[in-house]
Amino acid sequence: MSNPPCPPSPFVRTNLSDDLPNLSSEKSLTLREREIIQWMSHDQNVKKIARSLNISAFTVQDHIKNIKCKMDMHTPGGIVAKAIREGLIE
Repeated sequence: MSNPPCPPSPFVRTNLSDDLPNLSSEKSLTLREREIIQWMSHDQNVKKIARSLNISAFTVQDHIKNIKCKMDMHTPGGIVAKAIREGLIE
């Protein structure tokens, strides 16, 4: 089962929160997404990450899109900074 594309809106969280699982960004990131954030923290671009993980650049881009959505961050620097702040990477 795949993760939802984005966390629910504030309205949904407020009005239906009892019916929803915990979707905090730290807990909903997959191991692979955390791994990609770690590579991003070493200033690696999509192609280098893809080569290092032996996956396609398109797959890396999909992971980054999901990370941006889950973490509500829109830049690589913002993603890495939040991941470090939240203890997701070292």
